Amino acid sequence: TLQFTFDVFNFTNMLSSKWGRRYYVPYGYNRLITFDGFDTDGTTPTFSFHAPKHVWNIDDSGISSSRWQAQIGFRYIF
Repeated sequence: TLQFTFDVFNFTNMLSSKWGRRYYVPYGYNRLITFDGFDTDGTTPTFSFHAPKHVWNIDDSGISSSRWQAQIGFRYIF
């Protein structure tokens, strides 16, 4: 028996380049919380919150990327 396969990854991006995108914020680029030190009692930590910036990238690497990919395969079963 001979079997053929055809797989499409991220099919929606194949239909439209604006669909199926994976957005992410690069590591270390946008800190949401920073440690300010301890309160006057010396044991309670205090933190500051910083609103996120509109900074993002589109993931275009690997099998789970934003671009569509296809693969063709076949196998022979005996």
